[in-house]
Amino acid sequence: MVKKSSSELYYSTEKEAGRGNKVKFKIYDRDTDSYHDIIVIIEDYEIDKLWGKITPIVDIESTEVEIKPYWDIKQQVVAELRKNKVKIFGGVFYTKYQKYSLLIDYRYGQTYHFNNHMYKHEINEQDGQEIFLQKYDSLERMCVYRNGVFYSEKNNWLMKSSQAFSKGECSGIKIHSDFYGEIKIKDHQIIAAMFIGQEAIELTMGENAKFEINHRNLNNSDNSFMNLEVITGDQNKKHSRIFNKLLESKLVKKLKEIGVTNYEIKGKTNL
Repeated sequence: MVKKSSSELYYSTEKEAGRGNKVKFKIYDRDTDSYHDIIVIIEDYEIDKLWGKITPIVDIESTEVEIKPYWDIKQQVVAELRKNKVKIFGGVFYTKYQKYSLLIDYRYGQTYHFNNHMYKHEINEQDGQEIFLQKYDSLERMCVYRNGVFYSEKNNWLMKSSQAFSKGECSGIKIHSDFYGEIKIKDHQIIAAMFIGQEAIELTMGENAKFEINHRNLNNSDNSFMNLEVITGDQNKKHSRIFNKLLESKLVKKLKEIGVTNYEIKGKTNL
């Protein structure tokens, strides 16, 4: 029997890649003792103008990587994920490390995983683009991807990355290696390793790494590969100053338009 979507499932459509960043500010107006939700947008053209255009990746399907003898375990794991990468269809790729299998849509930075000791995956392209998981013991099946939409569950079947182990908005997964114990890998590190490759693994993930993976639109939950770049720590700080200043100026302008000048920012959320 094919298990379909239910109220217990988490649907993921994600925002379209390369659409800038929408930020919602919760503003407290001191003069009127009221609150306002103000949406400010960083546009793609503003990122290109103020920061520079990103160099497009030519070969998305490349699995080339040279594992260096001095790499730490995280670098070795993400290198194995890159080496095992296989394109399924569209922007969706499959890869694995030991009992962990990952389904990744590089266009939107979506990363999901399942236990390949419990489930096997099946591909169906006859009725559209579908991915099923089937339990080895009971043979029960579930559709986990259909025509651009992932269907995930908490701690079961296909699972979405968690923010539980990471400060801020960065999500990731915990991999329990047979030899090295628990390894924490953030989604943007997985995407960078899979689609940027050697440079990202070598420069940003070692114990004494001097480079970082930057989210160009300031949204740490947007891991689409065109939103990620390898830069120095100083460049990352400069980038943050530039675009936080841009957000602030746009916010002030919008508040002035509604007559709010004496205010306090109570919250900020990437949409």
